[in-house]
Amino acid sequence: MSNRPNSIPCVEINLPELFEREDFRAYLNDPKNTIATWHRSGEAPDECSDVFVTYDNGDGSNSDMPGWGIVCDMMRENGHTAALVRLTNMED
Repeated sequence: MSNRPNSIPCVEINLPELFEREDFRAYLNDPKNTIATWHRSGEAPDECSDVFVTYDNGDGSNSDMPGWGIVCDMMRENGHTAALVRLTNMED
């Protein structure tokens, strides 16, 4: 048995188009949803509204989130099977 802690990569995906979607904004602002973010509920998402989710072969901490399929597609396309994913809202 190893004394090393388990680790998974952290993948950053910039998806400003996700933060523009009304269904995603509603999900982000709904206090009933458990979501890791610096976003302030009730405000429009901005560059500080990062969202953190876990991804594990298509499943994840927020797999009910609108746009989850986009995240899964990008993870598969880039060969990731498990990661902590940081979704950012940065304009180019």
